[in-house]
Amino acid sequence: AESLKLYKVYGIILSKYQTKDIPLHVNVAKGTRMNEGYIAISHSKNYFSIHFSDEETVNHLSDITGCKHGKRCINISYEDTSSFDTAKETVRQYLKNARD
Repeated sequence: AESLKLYKVYGIILSKYQTKDIPLHVNVAKGTRMNEGYIAISHSKNYFSIHFSDEETVNHLSDITGCKHGKRCINISYEDTSSFDTAKETVRQYLKNARD
């Protein structure tokens, strides 16, 4: 069920923001190298991750949500709807800034 929610969000983001300049990916494979200017979504059993090419965005999102983060990714529990809402707004702003 969580994967379906994740793919729905991914579909919304993809339909509104996909351009040649902003690649969006899902389920990033370990060891895969990507260029700058990306957002990716991956998931695990207890949380999903949003990967950004910009470390500053990850740090900011972690500071305001309190969620754990890794190198260029933020980990959000499926039950944490407040952090998810904040992350959605951050993604919107990130993509808007990337397009301008």
